[in-house]
Order: sequence, then C-alpha cells, then structure tokens
Amino acid sequence: MSHPSEPGRGGLRIVRGGDDDQAAADSPGFGRRPATSHGDEPAMPPGRGPGGPSPLSRVADIEPRHLAPPAPGEQWTDAQADAWLAARDLVGWRFALDRIEKLLHELGDPHRAVPAIHVVGTNGKSSTTRMVAALLLAHGRHPGAFLSPHLADLRERIEIDGRPISEEQHVSAVSAVARAATRVDQPGDPVTQFEAHTASAFVALAEASCDVYVIEAGLGGRLDATNVLDAPVVALTSVDLDHTALLGDTIAEITAEKVAVVTEGATLVLGATLSEEAIIVARDHAARVGAHVVTAKPEPLDRKLGAGYQASNFAVARAVCEAYMGGLDLRIVREVAAAFTMPARFETIGTAPTTILDGAHNPAGARALAAALGEAGYERGGVAVMSVFADKDAAGIVAALGERCDRFVLCDCGSARAMRPADLAEVVRATLPGAGATVVDAPLEALAAARDAAGRDGFVVICGTLALAHAVRAPTETRP
Repeated sequence: MSHPSEPGRGGLRIVRGGDDDQAAADSPGFGRRPATSHGDEPAMPPGRGPGGPSPLSRVADIEPRHLAPPAPGEQWTDAQADAWLAARDLVGWRFALDRIEKLLHELGDPHRAVPAIHVVGTNGKSSTTRMVAALLLAHGRHPGAFLSPHLADLRERIEIDGRPISEEQHVSAVSAVARAATRVDQPGDPVTQFEAHTASAFVALAEASCDVYVIEAGLGGRLDATNVLDAPVVALTSVDLDHTALLGDTIAEITAEKVAVVTEGATLVLGATLSEEAIIVARDHAARVGAHVVTAKPEPLDRKLGAGYQASNFAVARAVCEAYMGGLDLRIVREVAAAFTMPARFETIGTAPTTILDGAHNPAGARALAAALGEAGYERGGVAVMSVFADKDAAGIVAALGERCDRFVLCDCGSARAMRPADLAEVVRATLPGAGATVVDAPLEALAAARDAAGRDGFVVICGTLALAHAVRAPTETRP
C-alpha cells in the first residue's frame, strides 16, 4: 500500500487519559508544536486543571487494566468488551500505521475482504458515510459502515445494512481484536483505542459478509488508522481549520493530510463547498497519484434533507455511489433522500419552543448551523445551550451562533475535556458583548432554562459537542 507524502512512520507519542470520541493518527504537523490530543473532539487531560475527573461510565465497576482477552471458546459480556476498549485510552500513543497493519494481519486482513469507500473531511463525515450506506443498501448492496464518534453506545460506530451491530457481534469482534492485540502490543507501545475500534469494525463487517465497506476516517487521513484501505472511491466532504495542532495551520496543509488516503486509480469526490485552496491541493494530489476527480453538484432533490449542509453532504454521497456503482436509480435516490435522518444533525427534539439539536463543535460547523437556521426561518433571537471542549475555538463557535442567538446558557456536558461553563460564559461576553450568558451546570436544567427563556414562539439550539447531545437527546426526544 502506498502512503503519498508520508515522510516516515515513526509517529509521535502522546500521553493522555479520558474517554475517546474519535481517535486517529496524523500528520506532518506533528512535532512543530506540542500536541495534546487526537480524535474528532480531542482530549484534554483528566480533571481540567483544578476541576474533577470525568463521570464514571457504565463499565466503571470493571477494572479494565486487569481484563485479559477471553480464551478461545469463552465469551466476554458486552460491558467487559467495552471496558477492554476503555482501557486502551489510558496509555500513551505513537501515531503511525504499523500497529494497525500488524493487528489486521493477525486478524486475517478483514479490511481487504471487499472494496471500500473512504470518507474524509473536517465536517460532514458521519452524515455522508451513512448516506452512502443508505444509497448502497437501497440499490441492493449489503453495506457495512464504520463511524465515529457515537452518541450513546459503542455499537453505534459499526452498522450493517443501516443498523448498529448487535451485542453478540460487538463482543465477538472485540474479543478477536483483544486476542490479536496480545501478539501486537509492545512494552510502552500498545494498540491504541481507535486502532482497536477500527479493527473490530473490519472484523464485524467481514463476519457479516458485507459486500462493501463505507469507512469514516477518524482525524486527518495520512496516518489515520483507517488508511489501510486503498479505497477505489474517496470522499472529501469539507476542509476547515480544526485540529491545527495536529494537521497544520492552513487549509492547504490540512487538505494534504486528508487527501493523502487517495491512491492510484481511485476516484476522489470533492464536496461542493470546498474552498479554492482545498480544491487546488486535492486536485494536485490526485494528479500526482493518477486518481480521477469528480465534484459533487447539489441538485433540487437534495433539498429533501432539510438543513443546507445535509443537502451538500447528500450530493457528495450521490456522487460517491455513482462513481462506485456506475449509475443510480433516481426514484430510489429520491426515496432515500426523503427518508434519511441523522441524530443530532439539525434534529428537532421539541416544539413550543422549537428545540434543535446539532453536533456543531467547531466554527465551520457552527456557521453551517447558523445558515441552516436562517434557511429554516429562524433569523434572530434564539437561545443557545452550549458546552465546548477546551481545545476548540470557542470564540469562533460563539461568533457564528451570534448571527441567530442573543442568549446563551452554558452547561457542563460531563466530559473531562469540556471548558468550565463559567469560562465559556466569559468567552460569550467577550465575543458578543451584548449577549446574555447564564451558567446552569446540569445539561437538562440548562435546556429547561433555555426553553423558558425562549418562550413558546421562540427557538432553542443545543450544540458545541456530541457529548452534550448525548446528555440531552434521550430524555428530550419525546418532548411535546
């Protein structure tokens, strides 16, 4: 397998703790400045300075460091499988591809069982991955998908025919990975959590005899654990300044990291909202490796997806499936567009006032959310409920939401990575001097306060991190 522009595989070691949102490996930017995290929403050290540790998870009563892989013929419980994965987040990382390649080889190279579609980008990856899988399924294929992060359960990261894998499939896959990891782990250099997640996905999808994989990259692309595919079709959904400590300071640098997964003979599908700078870098890489380039073009049928950014994502998904299958049934495409839903992506979870939940966790996502609110008729006067991870550009997120919201209720999403609500309130006051900023620590109480402040005819937006989405979604999804 080729890895364009890869200077070597020594990687960078990072020591951290806390739960994982979306771990991965990246970039030539490593080493230029201190890097403290990885993933879709990178980690902060446990405790946030003088604050306390993150809340205990449902597997906290199991001591993960003492879990040995189940012997052949024995079976873990679902909680034990989760605990083994959780233990992989408690050690250091060296970002590289050698461990994931060794791990997959020990497992029989399940990632090579069938062709794959690889989805990379700053925002829109999860939606696009699910849209591609939905279109493939509707056209008679048997797709398996790997996504991250999850909202409530690790099994959400692996889908077969559009549904999360069962507990039995999850346990079987993680058990196999745990046994294989004992042959790959080296002192001080173990298989990482995201590598284990990625490998378990390939095992589960191969065991289910899927005929095509749709794989979302974790972060960046060049050294991401998913960059083992040689995928015939790659989607680049969007590029913005996020994870700059890991991926680079410019759109060009970040784009180069993401499109490095594109190999000879592949088709690269470019999102319609990409900047000219990103397009130039993407096309230049494609020309160097001999890949074909297609630009996704939104059409009227994509508007069935509601939010404008979802329409753009669906256009990418259509173009990907056309490149992979050679043509689509337009009637089926319309049906998929009309039926598609995505949790925590411009999701209405309440009325009177309208309450919208969105996963926007960086300025680009917040700008897309603000645009979607405007398209839906929500111009001004909204109330935002927010929690933001400490390494994010909180001021940029707040500024973008300031186009639609003039009051903010800041809460604690329960993650060790999150800014203190009081600190986030200061960011709001400094960024939007005229805006109201109220601290209500508990997410559900913050939501209730925001709904009261908005009134029956107003609107509430919940965003900042998917950790907050998880904290509020289940209790409110049936709210009248």
